[in-house]
Amino acid sequence: MEYAPNGDLGRFIKKGNELKKAFPEEIIWKYFMQICEGLQALHAAKIIHRDIKPMNIFVGDHDVVKVCMLFHAWTTASLGAHGLQSDLYHVGV
Repeated sequence: MEYAPNGDLGRFIKKGNELKKAFPEEIIWKYFMQICEGLQALHAAKIIHRDIKPMNIFVGDHDVVKVCMLFHAWTTASLGAHGLQSDLYHVGV
């Protein structure tokens, strides 16, 4: 896994809350799109993440996010088509 110098998204959110500073909407959409693209790549490889949450999204340089922590991942062959929907549900789609 690549080094993510800014830690996980959960840490980013917590830090913003402590500073009472909102995320710019542009950054929220940028992260959201990258998370969806990461899930799309996993699903294309027939992998279901099953544990999407801020602590499993790492923030690298230049606001690049990485979907990580695949400990609970399954293949679509073992879960069928409904498994893909669980990842989308956890992202909020």
